[in-house]
Amino acid sequence: MPKLWSTPGPRSIHPTICTSKSLGGCSLLAQLLFDRLIAQADDQGRLEDGADYIRGICIPLMGKVTSRSVELALTELHDAGMILRYHAGDRDLVQLNNWWTFQGSMRWRY
Repeated sequence: MPKLWSTPGPRSIHPTICTSKSLGGCSLLAQLLFDRLIAQADDQGRLEDGADYIRGICIPLMGKVTSRSVELALTELHDAGMILRYHAGDRDLVQLNNWWTFQGSMRWRY
């Protein structure tokens, strides 16, 4: 769920992402997708869930990547504890775990 008033950003990718055992156990697609989820998340580290939607905003130019493979990558990231997939109200959402640990320089949104 990108910001309504401006584009997401800037975001930080912390150097420890390179040595993360939980992320390192995921496929290359899941690792790539995680970086792009960071880039597209709102100020609280959330996005709308749904493989078609996430494929469209995170990897629109990679024609060989299907919505099915994005769904599998999201499941991998969830199982590895990198994201939380949940339902609130009438929306399916993704929360990037530890968002404030690594994006602490951003302001809190009330």
